[in-house]
Amino acid sequence: MQLKHAWINAGWLIIALLTAGAVGLVVHSSRAQRAADELVAHTLQVERGLHHLQASMSAVNSAVRGYLISRNEAWLSSVDALAGTAHTELAAVRRLTSDNPSQQARLTELVTAVEENLGWCETMVRTAHEKTFAEAQSQVPDSRTPLTTVRRLITEMLGSEEAILESRRLEAARLAELSLRVELVLILAVVAQLAASAWLVRGRVAALAREQELLHRTKDYANSIVATMREPVVVLDSKLHVRMANRAFYETFHTTLALTEGRLVSDLQGGPWSVSGFMNFLQQSVEQPAEFNDFRMQVDQPSKGRQEFVINVRKVRQPGASEDLIVLAMQNVRREKAVGAGI
Repeated sequence: MQLKHAWINAGWLIIALLTAGAVGLVVHSSRAQRAADELVAHTLQVERGLHHLQASMSAVNSAVRGYLISRNEAWLSSVDALAGTAHTELAAVRRLTSDNPSQQARLTELVTAVEENLGWCETMVRTAHEKTFAEAQSQVPDSRTPLTTVRRLITEMLGSEEAILESRRLEAARLAELSLRVELVLILAVVAQLAASAWLVRGRVAALAREQELLHRTKDYANSIVATMREPVVVLDSKLHVRMANRAFYETFHTTLALTEGRLVSDLQGGPWSVSGFMNFLQQSVEQPAEFNDFRMQVDQPSKGRQEFVINVRKVRQPGASEDLIVLAMQNVRREKAVGAGI
């Protein structure tokens, strides 16, 4: 039984450790998911800035080509605003990617490409103003080179942001799956532990029931022995209340079960307990582990006259109880002498 209890205790200890690990893993997984969510928002901001930058650069180039083709300066009215938007987006992207060295390196190249593209546009407009539109238009195909570089770098930066985002998403998913598995293992362990505990409790209850049945049988057997004894016998608890007495006791002291059991022995009538010194003798029997033999007392009984009793005291340990029982066996010496003398 002790071994079973040890296994059960070890099982609960393992469950406690699993619970602590599961809680830690759930907390870590939750933090990773929050980090992934924050990264999604961060990446969307970077991507939005890059898309706005690419759109601004394409619009600048389109405006300049429209001006060169149509010779209408209305095309140039938005160029300065678009260039300002491009610089604003570059600053925002630089701030958002400050913790990513590879993106910062690409951004440096992108800034250079943007400045080259804006410089080409300014050169085309100045050539058209200072020289001829035909000369400026002849250089239009050259605009593809800086703008293509801008688009290539933006595409690379977008791809890098997506790769980082996907990596974080996979890590968060992996942690979530691991947390789920640990929780399932923990649930199965708790179920198994509860089943084992229930089995142990059921076995313990059955054992207690068997012990209780055996105790009842032993008690009944002892009571039957006491009941058949020829001499008066009374059983007291540690507070000197009567637990039981045999028939010889009732007949000797002219009392009944209703007037005896559960009462304090000093309250009984017609016995040695009314004699001075007897209660002190019983109290010593309670307080000391030793047995007492041949305690002699004389009692005056109205119907029988003076009787002399020899009292023997034994303490009896009750299985599973916190107190002892005190058994008093009484021998009527005068009656035995009279019987022996043929009276």
